[in-house]
Amino acid sequence: MEYVIESEAEPIRLIALGRSVQVCYDYAQQKSIPIPDGLRQAIEAYEKEVQ
Repeated sequence: MEYVIESEAEPIRLIALGRSVQVCYDYAQQKSIPIPDGLRQAIEAYEKEVQ
């Protein structure tokens, strides 16, 4: 995911840019697991809405 933080006041200024990696973790097995399809689809749909 990528992030953009801008000021609310005019003139709008770029405050920060960021990028992160999402990971699902199985605490019982103590290892990362693939992101479930339903969650991946929800994230992708959200990202399309906010672009």
